[in-house]
Amino acid sequence: MWIWILLLVFISIYNTAYGFLSDSFKAKIWVKALGYIAAGVLLIYGVSQTVNSYINSSSAYITSEGNIISSHNFPWKIVKTVASDGNVPVYIIEDRYGDSSEIKIKPDRRVRFKAYNSNDGVGVKFFCKFDEVPNFKITISP
Repeated sequence: MWIWILLLVFISIYNTAYGFLSDSFKAKIWVKALGYIAAGVLLIYGVSQTVNSYINSSSAYITSEGNIISSHNFPWKIVKTVASDGNVPVYIIEDRYGDSSEIKIKPDRRVRFKAYNSNDGVGVKFFCKFDEVPNFKITISP
């Protein structure tokens, strides 16, 4: 994180100072190279952060029946149950404990849902009937 801030501050200062330089300094190769090097390092660092974020994340595409169609680094099992407070479907990511705010749900169509911590893992409760639950994607970020 501090590298991002440092590089962005350096590039901002460089761009500001470059505008005030005389034409003779702007023509020097080392002045231009300094900006290109900073931009290149920022680009390489950004690409490596994006790749590492993808490698360390987990995701799975789930059917409305609770079956996993496709997954990436997703070792958990999905169990479909009924909520104790009503007749709404709940999908439990078994043995996945931790902060439920790390879980992103993307249903195929618009429906209300809630991710929460349960005794068996992380639960995803859909506030609709069983036959109205769409397929959905679960993404767990590191």
